[in-house]
Amino acid sequence: MFLESVYLLETDDDFVRQESLNRFLSSLNQYEIVKYDGEDTSWQRVLEDLNTYNFLVEHKCIVFENAPVNTISDADWKSLEQYLNHPSTDNILVLVVTKLDKRKKSNDVLVKLTKALATKIDIKDLVRKSCEEYQITPRTISYLIDYCLGDNEKIMTELEKLKLYCYDSKEITTNDIDEIVTKSLDDDIFTLVDAIMTNKKAKAIELYQDMLLHGGDAKQILSLVANQFTLYYQTRVLRQDGYSSPDIAKELGIHPYRVQLALEKTYRYTDSELLKKISKLAELDYESKIGKQNVEDGFLLFFLAL
Repeated sequence: MFLESVYLLETDDDFVRQESLNRFLSSLNQYEIVKYDGEDTSWQRVLEDLNTYNFLVEHKCIVFENAPVNTISDADWKSLEQYLNHPSTDNILVLVVTKLDKRKKSNDVLVKLTKALATKIDIKDLVRKSCEEYQITPRTISYLIDYCLGDNEKIMTELEKLKLYCYDSKEITTNDIDEIVTKSLDDDIFTLVDAIMTNKKAKAIELYQDMLLHGGDAKQILSLVANQFTLYYQTRVLRQDGYSSPDIAKELGIHPYRVQLALEKTYRYTDSELLKKISKLAELDYESKIGKQNVEDGFLLFFLAL
């Protein structure tokens, strides 16, 4: 494949960052890979290495992780810009950043003078490839992804546990996922909110009481449920304002999969219906704080009114 001299990898997802980087580096068979971290390495050191003659290898790829592009000094930017305009023909530079500050003019130039590395990850394909020796249906893969709320790193971690659990049978089912995959409080909150959204009062009460039984704090649960409904409303408003799903994720600082789920869950509802739920939860929070009603009883009344 044709290789550029300078690449830019921008993502705040650790799993996507590592997967994208590994995918690119695996294609550089004839290159020595050198890694630096912006936490303890200067721009001067990286640029010196790029411009140093290679003795033992013909080509070198330097990966500058946590590259401090947003805080770069004028002097360092001048040196970097000079390199970007006249890069080494023997070496490759990969700048890895979490998020570019769009307000910096230097970052606009940086984007124009670099090649963006692809950050799109097909998690379903990764799961399939990891389970080549196992039977797992597309429905089960989707169930696992939803169960982990689209958290790529958690999906792959839990998948390894599932493969060990199902080693003898070599078949992974949704029942195995229910049995083995660790559920966090966020997972339980998402399931609870889903029950509220679909007016399944018995299911909501069962989930809520189960969370309390396992040590959940009623006030914390109330706060998280209210935050989830607020997130649903915010995603709807931003979509109505013309924002794309990736832009919404960046604006709200959340995982893109959470945006996808929020939009899927709320398309049947009006803004006023969501605001009504938010208002009821805010009222419950206020009444609990002034001692008019305890959270546990107030939540049960909230569920019964669904």
